[in-house]
Amino acid sequence: MNATKDKFFSIIAHDLKSPLNTIVGFLQLLNDHVEAFSLEELKHFAGSMNKSVKNLLGLLDNLLQWSRSQTGTIEYNPTNIDLKELINDNLNLLNGHAQSKGITLENNVPDQLYIKADMNMLQVVFRNLLSNAVKFTRKGGQVFVETETTDQSIRIAVKDNGVGMNPEKLSKLFNIDSQQVSNGTAQEKGNGLGLLLCKEFIEKNKGKITVESYPGKGTSFIVSLPLN
Repeated sequence: MNATKDKFFSIIAHDLKSPLNTIVGFLQLLNDHVEAFSLEELKHFAGSMNKSVKNLLGLLDNLLQWSRSQTGTIEYNPTNIDLKELINDNLNLLNGHAQSKGITLENNVPDQLYIKADMNMLQVVFRNLLSNAVKFTRKGGQVFVETETTDQSIRIAVKDNGVGMNPEKLSKLFNIDSQQVSNGTAQEKGNGLGLLLCKEFIEKNKGKITVESYPGKGTSFIVSLPLN
């Protein structure tokens, strides 16, 4: 409980404050000297602020979901979900970021593959897993999703050929009190909260999440869920 509390306060104190300071700084600069900047410079400022706002919104959404899970106010409402459509929705959200890094996104999930799970929770899970994959993949790399089914379950793998992780970092991924947060290949910020949510939400859906990773070769996050 103390580790959870400390993590929560550190995110509020640092990870929320940093992007807000960036936005305030840009706005103050524009307010004081807008006539001194060219159109190209104004576009650059707008792009930077847009990126900061999107990062902030993603963090706020994770914080909201996490606080609800910790207080027991989040509801589990399983429905039939078209898995390929779910993955497409989340890939579309990351298209702009992936294109800016020259990263190829692929959805190899077969058509009409349905699972019974909570839609809101799975949206959070795959948004975070795919966002992490893009974050830690170098320019010109690849991120893709593929599945393997049995009579009882489905394995959904989010794979990349990015920087990978060593065994020590792997062992601390889902521990709130011993996480080592790293910046992405384009210095994207992170706080580790997304992976904690992924584990919790997958377990609420009667599944499990595992990781395979090799330094310099890439990472695979594998989500196993009961098949509908």
